Amino acid sequence: MPMALSSCPRLSHSSPKTRLRSLRRLSASRADSAGSVPVVELANGLELASLGIGAWAYGNNTYWQTAWDAQAEQSAADAVRVALEVSGGKPTFDTAEAYSFPQGAESSESIIARALGVQGSSASVITKFAPAPWKNGRDAVVNACKKSCERLGAREFVDVYLLHWPGLPFQNDAYLDGLADCVEKGLAKSVGVCNYNAAQVRDAHAKLAARGVPLTINQVQFSLMYTRPLDSGLLDTCRELGVVLQAWSPLGQGLLTGKYSRDNQPPGIRGSAFGIILEEIDPLLAALDEIADTHGGKTKGQVALRWLMDQDGVVTIPGAKNASQAEEAYGALGWSLTADEVARLTSEAAGLKERVRSKGGVPALVDRFLEAGGV
Repeated sequence: MPMALSSCPRLSHSSPKTRLRSLRRLSASRADSAGSVPVVELANGLELASLGIGAWAYGNNTYWQTAWDAQAEQSAADAVRVALEVSGGKPTFDTAEAYSFPQGAESSESIIARALGVQGSSASVITKFAPAPWKNGRDAVVNACKKSCERLGAREFVDVYLLHWPGLPFQNDAYLDGLADCVEKGLAKSVGVCNYNAAQVRDAHAKLAARGVPLTINQVQFSLMYTRPLDSGLLDTCRELGVVLQAWSPLGQGLLTGKYSRDNQPPGIRGSAFGIILEEIDPLLAALDEIADTHGGKTKGQVALRWLMDQDGVVTIPGAKNASQAEEAYGALGWSLTADEVARLTSEAAGLKERVRSKGGVPALVDRFLEAGGV
């Protein structure tokens, strides 16, 4: 059913800061008996759950190799239900217009809308503009935001609207103006970017500030399998500017859970891309296992998520295609790693990176390409 919401409230543009507080105590049967679902306060005062649910795989039958049928739809709805229950009705979901054709059999935004139904009026939704070369001018951003609102169940606004990746150099200023227009028109409470390096974040921050609109989020790939935001200084830049760094693929697309191995590789393109990593990941997985055991039988994935969330200024959006994955993700809340454990995992991640780079192949080439670009 459509979720027609009231007009977008104007949020204060306060000095950049982030603040975590508890939304709701979790019951012993949900995720973490001692835990809570904290929120992060963005630079404009908007609060989001610091652990949200990523919906990249919803409807996706290409990259994620998911056969999207009634059973898969019900499983996604179950994950959404868990998020609603655990967060006291105030979860955060991440989606995008690009998570549809040609990636998916169906729109991830529409699947989120159906799963939320009338229960989800208090849920926060992040979605994204796809800056394809043929999308010109600031109006392209505004029009795309309106279409996303429709796919999300006739919402009048989205909570956070992001540029999904940097556009062509001559397009980016207009796209940033389009983001500011979305805020001024009440189509978005807050705006941000994805996959921006430190220099691009500084530029976007300055250009939006000139319009009186804070840059609130930079969503980037970040995990123990991909530590570039830490290594490149990007995280330090985001902290300096009061921009929250939101980690996508925080579980290394399943590799950090121990689900896959050399003999059981993920399907499709992931198997081809990650084969070399799976040959070298065992020491990191062993460290995750050992640390998990010291924290009362947590899982590898929960420890991997905790490593991210114990970094100041970092929040995350693990994907969850079913209830059990959502429950496991929320089990990363309510406890912390020691400083020594964080340091050990950081060292193990650096070792994995060096071993993979020394072997060459696709992961090494991509890593060196991204390093050259400062991403």
